[in-house]
Amino acid sequence: MNQPLVRHTYIWLDLIRALAALAVFMQHLRTLLFKNYWKGTTSIFKKIFYFITGFSHEAVIVFFVLSGFFITGAIARAWEKGKFSFLNYGIDRLIRLWIVLIPGLILTLIVDRMGLYWFGTNPAYTGAILYTGHIDVASNLSAASFFGNIFFLQGILVNTFGSNSPLWSLSNEFWYYVLFPVLFFIFYYKKTGTRILLLILALGIFVFIGKDMLMYFLIWLLGSVLFFVKKIFETPAVWVKNALFIGGSLALALYFYKLRTGGGLDWEKDLMSGVITAVLCYAGLFATIHNKMISKIISFFSGISYSLYIIHLPLCIFITSLVVGSQKDWGLKYLLLYFLIAVIILGVTVIFWYCFESRYIQVRTYFKKKFFSGAPAINMN
Repeated sequence: MNQPLVRHTYIWLDLIRALAALAVFMQHLRTLLFKNYWKGTTSIFKKIFYFITGFSHEAVIVFFVLSGFFITGAIARAWEKGKFSFLNYGIDRLIRLWIVLIPGLILTLIVDRMGLYWFGTNPAYTGAILYTGHIDVASNLSAASFFGNIFFLQGILVNTFGSNSPLWSLSNEFWYYVLFPVLFFIFYYKKTGTRILLLILALGIFVFIGKDMLMYFLIWLLGSVLFFVKKIFETPAVWVKNALFIGGSLALALYFYKLRTGGGLDWEKDLMSGVITAVLCYAGLFATIHNKMISKIISFFSGISYSLYIIHLPLCIFITSLVVGSQKDWGLKYLLLYFLIAVIILGVTVIFWYCFESRYIQVRTYFKKKFFSGAPAINMN
């Protein structure tokens, strides 16, 4: 009987993933609670706060690179050991995504309906905050949008569901999960007929998902490049690792500073973010943390990162609408409130994670035994 493949654990990558999820969450909450930086008084503390809570978009780029690394590694290792199957891979990926997404969509529906009933005129619900093109929440709560998001059609055929605009990246992720193994096996399958069929399938996916999603697939592939670079250079010299870490950290700091002091966002800048992230990740692949408590904290926040990403925004909108109603000027009182709301939402996230995401292995094992007895598990978490 085939045994599950062992997931390779990288504490540095767990830290990066945890920080990325927190970055998305912290910026969304800050945008909902506080007015634009240029409104009201300024101070060094305000400048620091707005700076460190201003990288939600870049954090998604980090997610893409990490996803590319882990998915590529799992597929390549499974193929080398003769354990890969498209059926098994598809089951693993869908269960991993759906076990959080489906209850997350239901939570979004409930929270948004309550929010619209009580605070329907709040700018956060009418689309004046956070939403490009002022798309209001109510127009995105249709059944078509709900099921479209379940099947990862947001950004292609439907809008993201309700107030949950971060779901745009989940559609990207899903189609990259589909597209990458198709492209991978075009090069690795020997039968010409199979390769032609895979090529036709890849071209069909290209057309279906469109140019914008394909452009970000190139950034996702930086994670694939990272995996193969590690495979070739498994034990770089210490000075190389240190140079990459220091150089990458400086480059990231300077780059983020440029973005936060007048630099705009576009695909080329996102590509640069992806390259710098890949360099830092490569240096971090060899890092270890000997303090067990710190390692556990990092692993914990990394473990809940998917749940946090899926449910945080509807909760942020509802709670800020309930507590403050509209954006406020910067001040200590509302800064303390900001952190209180953040703690509450993290608490809800932990409960949500425990109820759903933490059951992933159990659900996957049950499903495979029930419907696909004997199918090997490939852990690509």
